[in-house]
Amino acid sequence: MEKHVFASAFGDITYYRAGTGKSVVFLHGWGQDFSSFESVAAELIADRHVVGIDLPGFGGSALPETALSVPEYAAAVKELLDALGIEKPIIVAHSFGGRIALRLGADGGAEKLILISSAGLKKRGFSHRYRVVKYKILKRIYKLFSPKKYERLLLSSGSADYRRAGGVMRDILVKAVNYDARKDMRRISCPVYLFWGLLDTETPYRDGLRMRKLIRGSVLMPFYNSGHFCFQQEERRFIRILKSCL
Repeated sequence: MEKHVFASAFGDITYYRAGTGKSVVFLHGWGQDFSSFESVAAELIADRHVVGIDLPGFGGSALPETALSVPEYAAAVKELLDALGIEKPIIVAHSFGGRIALRLGADGGAEKLILISSAGLKKRGFSHRYRVVKYKILKRIYKLFSPKKYERLLLSSGSADYRRAGGVMRDILVKAVNYDARKDMRRISCPVYLFWGLLDTETPYRDGLRMRKLIRGSVLMPFYNSGHFCFQQEERRFIRILKSCL
């Protein structure tokens, strides 16, 4: 696939394209880039126009100057697609990329969505709220009275993605996690397929069940031997089902 760079309002975006026919756009997950989808995309080039995007801050794309929100990421993708003359593509999106795809779908910017272990649902429940409140209280106390404990708290708290992220990317992750995409899900009218690994611990299968209820007419496809990356862990089955959905 040929590599290109697009100067967007949100910084330079690296993207890859090949093939002809209807457009299929790939949006990767957090901490990844288009290369995570490369072998899957290669299976579609024979009869599809395939576009793979390194989202801002990932892969070959520029680090955003400010913390982008999910709607701003969707706007960046749409700006690129408009420049390429692509209207309502089929969007294949994993995890964090699913948040963006949901927004694009809600705005009528997709013919079809294929979401893989998509993020987009805020965590609920008393235990989660308790941990958040406890963290915020300790953070304030330690910041004022114990700098060492404050640093240890920051290093030990949050997800692995949060601990690995730094600077503006950490701020972007916080915005993304706090963005509740349920309102986007309810606005989607295009066909939606939810591909989900039953062994997923990052976006658990119960999230897929909830999304199926929230997105009208959506279809949930379970992958019985996969975790968060069913498109890699059960690649041949994933490609076969993906082609049937296309």
